Amino acid sequence: TLLLPLMVIFPQLLKKFSAPQLIAAATVVSAAGYVMNFFAGDNVPMLLGAGVLSAMAMLPISYLGFMIIMDLASYNEYIGMPRMEASIGAIFFGFGEQLGQGVGAALTGFMLSAAGYIAAEGEAVVAQPDGVIAMIRTLHSFVPALLMVLIGIMAVMLSKLSKQMPQMEKEIAERKIEAPADNK
Repeated sequence: TLLLPLMVIFPQLLKKFSAPQLIAAATVVSAAGYVMNFFAGDNVPMLLGAGVLSAMAMLPISYLGFMIIMDLASYNEYIGMPRMEASIGAIFFGFGEQLGQGVGAALTGFMLSAAGYIAAEGEAVVAQPDGVIAMIRTLHSFVPALLMVLIGIMAVMLSKLSKQMPQMEKEIAERKIEAPADNK
C-alpha cells in the first residue's frame, strides 16, 4: 500500500516513457532492493527498505503489463496473425505465473535439500546448518534479483517494439481501409 501513491504519477511518466521502459527501470530498483535484502541481516529498517524497493517492479508489471499485451496483439495483427489478446493475457498472467510459482517452489526445495536442510518432526525446533541459512538468504535475495534483471532485459527488448507501434498501427489501419470487404 505504500507504493500505491506512485500510481498517481504513472500517467505523467507514460507521456515520456513507454510501459516497457518503466518496467525495465522498476526492475533495476527492485533488483537493488533484493541485493540490499541479502546484506541487511537482522537490521529491520534496512529489511523494510529492501522490501519496499524489491516490491517496486510489481506495480508497473501489474498495471502496465496489459499495455504490453496490447502491443503484442497489435504486432500479431501487423504480421498477419489474429490479435489473440486473451491468449497472450492467459499466458502472461495465468499460465506463466502458475508455471513460475511451481518451478520456483520445486527449485527452492531442491536447493534447500542440497544445502542440507533438516526437516523437523512434529513440533520440534531444529537448528539449521549455516549452509542452509546462507541458501535461504541467497534464495530471498540474489535469485529474485537475477530474475528481475532478466525481466528488465525482456522489457528493454519490448521497448524496441513499442517504439515501432505507431507505424505498425498506422499500417494496420491503412490495411483495414484498403480491404473493407475482407473484414465483413
